[in-house]
Amino acid sequence: DICSAGAANGLDPAEVIADILPHPLSMVQKLLPSAELVALDWACIRSAPGEWLLSAPIAEAVLVMQLSMNGRPTRFMTRVTAGAGTMELDNFHDFAVLWPGKVSRGAKIVQPFQRNGLGLLAAGMNLAARTARREFAYPGLQTLVGEFYRAAQSGGIVPPPITAEQSITIAEARDRIVALAAHG
Repeated sequence: DICSAGAANGLDPAEVIADILPHPLSMVQKLLPSAELVALDWACIRSAPGEWLLSAPIAEAVLVMQLSMNGRPTRFMTRVTAGAGTMELDNFHDFAVLWPGKVSRGAKIVQPFQRNGLGLLAAGMNLAARTARREFAYPGLQTLVGEFYRAAQSGGIVPPPITAEQSITIAEARDRIVALAAHG
């Protein structure tokens, strides 16, 4: 679930979405490494300029990506829901919240308090840790750049955090989805 203000400055919303699309595709690639992203049976609904809903069946689940240039507030959230519970990743702020999958009347009653309480706790702990690391924006970027430098300086001993094959796969999947979206 991505909402961006990237097209607010007169840019073409479809181009901004095409630039953003590698981010969620990379996450899917990491979370489901056996998935062949290019070969998935993608569907795209475009309800308005800058509004894309992408879906594809994957294994025994459905992958859904919502990208909006008009929705607010800006966000990049990932939600993984399964029988044992749900995990929500706040990718802008680099923290996750896990909600148990317990089913009962009591669980339904406390769910909004538990969800918001866990979110507040995770956000607070994350902010404190990022402040201690002096990482005020773009969480994880310093780590990723550092991993690339270590790989480049190792003479091939340390593998890069993102391989050339992974980059090509993401580029091919992105191009396929953008072509699909262009034709409705």
